[in-house]
Amino acid sequence: MSGAAEAGVSYESPGAFRARHRLRKRQARLYWRLERPRLPKYVRAVVGIVACRVLAAISASLAITLFAALGIAAGNLGYPRWPGLKSIEHSRVVSLAVVPVALQLSRWIPVLIVFGIILAAIPRPQLWIFRLTMLGALGFGYYQRHLPPVPSPAVTTYIARKAAVPGRWINIHLPLYLNQVKPQSYVPAILFGAALLIAVFAHGFYRDAYSLSVRTLRFFPRPPRNRSHSVFSRLSQARRLTAVPVAAGLLLADLWLLQSVRSSLPNARYQAFITTHSQMPAAGWVLLVLVGAFVVCTPGPRGYRRLLITLLLVLVAAALSGYVYLVRLPGSTPGSGHDFWLLVIIYLVVTGLGFDLLTAWLDWPLRIPLFARTAGERITPL
Repeated sequence: MSGAAEAGVSYESPGAFRARHRLRKRQARLYWRLERPRLPKYVRAVVGIVACRVLAAISASLAITLFAALGIAAGNLGYPRWPGLKSIEHSRVVSLAVVPVALQLSRWIPVLIVFGIILAAIPRPQLWIFRLTMLGALGFGYYQRHLPPVPSPAVTTYIARKAAVPGRWINIHLPLYLNQVKPQSYVPAILFGAALLIAVFAHGFYRDAYSLSVRTLRFFPRPPRNRSHSVFSRLSQARRLTAVPVAAGLLLADLWLLQSVRSSLPNARYQAFITTHSQMPAAGWVLLVLVGAFVVCTPGPRGYRRLLITLLLVLVAAALSGYVYLVRLPGSTPGSGHDFWLLVIIYLVVTGLGFDLLTAWLDWPLRIPLFARTAGERITPL
């Protein structure tokens, strides 16, 4: 008698396990046929999803706008070309940095609204994409003096004109209020408190946007999942291999878009790869991306989600860093400033939808933070 039998542990053959698994799947399908919701429930689910996603888009746009305002204020404070900066009193410096923020921000309102709509439109909201967008708003605000202007079609011009009205009002009345503060040394403390309050509101809107987007995942009725399913279950090798071209396409598209975004900015230069006398050809970059996609998707049980996120963030840091020159790619010639915002919008759409497609295909679990959870909700571990 074996040790397992002596210990009272029963042994189940692989054939019996597969038969039991098939029986559970048949029972789940039968249950879904009998208990499938009627059409009115689906209609209510769609209406709830649309309403929550619209509210999420509004909250995300407000959060992005507030983060961009903080970035603009910080960029104005650090702008080194102000005449006579050292001779101006500290409170005066802060006032000059803060007063034009609303008017400068009004020109960006249409693009910031589009960013919020894109975040709310991603089917499975990814927390790291939300965070990247908020940090990007801060960065865009800080470097707004060096960025190309927003294109001005009729709708964009109308929205920017309406947004400039409160900006002009603040630009007129805020200096009068700050001049009445006595002593003037209190002005930096007041503005610092206001910035802290804006940061709190921005973080709150960001959390609300993500929570509303996550909540819609539970609205639409779906068949019950098999009880034997686990995040540690192993996907088939064929399914993981079919995800390789999708991941490679996502990495190549992001690399090309980020290179094009960088080339449309001032001081975009090219540099040879590794040494000044060598240049990796386009085929070498494609091969490098394919290797990275293969490493991300093929390992069991279902690839490496965090490694793909790391690669995408490294591409952002490398392409947009002021200390890294561009590499030559097919079609990555310096573009015009009018393409900058369009390329940024396309990058956000491609990254969000491409990563969502891989999440669905490789059945990656959705990491939901504590603030987005409802009572009694169970979170699948990574």
